[in-house]
Amino acid sequence: MAIMLNENEVKEKKLTLRSRNALLEIVPEIGGSITRYCLKTEKQTLNFLRPVIQSGLAKHDPREMASFPLIPFSNRIRNGHFKFQGREIKLPLNFYPEVHSIHGHGWKVPWTVKEKSENKATIEYQLLPDEWPFSYLASQVFDLEASSLTVNSANQKYRKLCNASGYGTASIFCPDSSGFDNCKNRKNVDQ
Repeated sequence: MAIMLNENEVKEKKLTLRSRNALLEIVPEIGGSITRYCLKTEKQTLNFLRPVIQSGLAKHDPREMASFPLIPFSNRIRNGHFKFQGREIKLPLNFYPEVHSIHGHGWKVPWTVKEKSENKATIEYQLLPDEWPFSYLASQVFDLEASSLTVNSANQKYRKLCNASGYGTASIFCPDSSGFDNCKNRKNVDQ
């Protein structure tokens, strides 16, 4: 059964979801990021995503997490400037020394826990217009069933006007034994 949470009561740093031998850890405070997704057996732990390391967690750096959301845009907006419906939009440069705006701002702000059960969680981030002139409510629903993880992401626009926005995810996967191993020398903070 899901527990509806009052956002003022939620102070958890890390949400842990479990289903059988699967484990998912999420840190809503650090850009709505995933810190770990793995299977634990008696003999080994199989990481599907690169686990976070202590220094990345301590710095609250989403780039050191296993996965983080890119909202309201992914990739770069050249020189932080674009035109939309005849309107000039200038965004702050948010990734110094990069000369472009990158990955939106959802990865750099805390998200709010709305619902959590043993194997499912919903987190949200609401933006009211500022440098990004379009308000929206972004959500991520994490559902862990057996060893399968489903993440449903949504971007609800508040205005009836056309809204320039999108959604992406930056995930760092652990390869199989035949490829480059970007997880080899990383130890999870719980190990």
